[in-house]
Amino acid sequence: MSTKDSFEDYVFSLSKDDFELLKDTIIKRNNMEKYRASSIEELTLLKERPILCPACGSSDCIKDGHTANGTERYLCKECGHTFILVSKSIFNSMKIDFDILARYVQLMSFNLPLEAVEELCDVSHPTALLWRHKIFATVNEYQDKV
Repeated sequence: MSTKDSFEDYVFSLSKDDFELLKDTIIKRNNMEKYRASSIEELTLLKERPILCPACGSSDCIKDGHTANGTERYLCKECGHTFILVSKSIFNSMKIDFDILARYVQLMSFNLPLEAVEELCDVSHPTALLWRHKIFATVNEYQDKV
C-alpha cells in the first residue's frame, strides 16, 4: 500500500517534462470522469452529432486519416471535401485545451467578470474577449433557430 509520503517523494523526483506529462494525464482523467470525453471531438462523437460535410451538407462521409495534431479527418464522398468534426464551428480555430475551454464556459455561466475569467484560465484579454464573442454568437444563433 502506498503512502502519502511515497507519492510526494515520487512527484518531487520527477523531471520537469515528466511532471508536465503527469499533470496532463491527471487533467485528461478528470475530464473523462466529469464529461466522459477529453476533447471536443470526443464529446461531439459521444453526443452522437451527425457527421455532415460542412461544404455540401452530405452525410455520406468516411474517415480519411488524421491531421498533423492527431485529429480524425473525414472525406465527403459527394463533393470530395476533407474536414474535421469541428469545421465551421466556434472550436475550429481554437488552439485551446479542452479542460481550459470547459473551465472558461463554466466560469462564464457564473457571470464572473472577464478579468477574473482571464486570470483563472490563464488567457490574455483579447483571447478571452474573442472566446466570449464566439460563444455568445453561437448561443444567439441557436436561440434564433429554436
